[in-house]
Amino acid sequence: MKTFGRRIPSPLSVSEIQSQITIASLTRYCASIHSLIQDGDSEGEIYCIWGQFIVTREVTRNGVRFTLPRCPNGLYWLVEKRGNDLVIEAIVTKDELAPDFAESVEQFVSDWAVGLAAR
Repeated sequence: MKTFGRRIPSPLSVSEIQSQITIASLTRYCASIHSLIQDGDSEGEIYCIWGQFIVTREVTRNGVRFTLPRCPNGLYWLVEKRGNDLVIEAIVTKDELAPDFAESVEQFVSDWAVGLAAR
């Protein structure tokens, strides 16, 4: 399993994260998510840097978790409040990653950090 992450200072509360970061808002927060194909409260479909995927959303104790359940690399990511920071973590369940895929996950996390910092 590989983890990619960023921390950014943010005044957002857990409840604000949970209410504002939804499937419908993904394209506003992350430039690596190019378009929303289908929206739902807990499941939708997106087109992103890796192609077209079903995405699920789950509210967690400290924020939200998104999963690409059909991703061959087992990718999911979290946006959570930890102390005074927002933490963005992308987790890939494979142990060995192709260098270009690892680089794209780094870019994905970086795009989240930029998008969240701009809000």
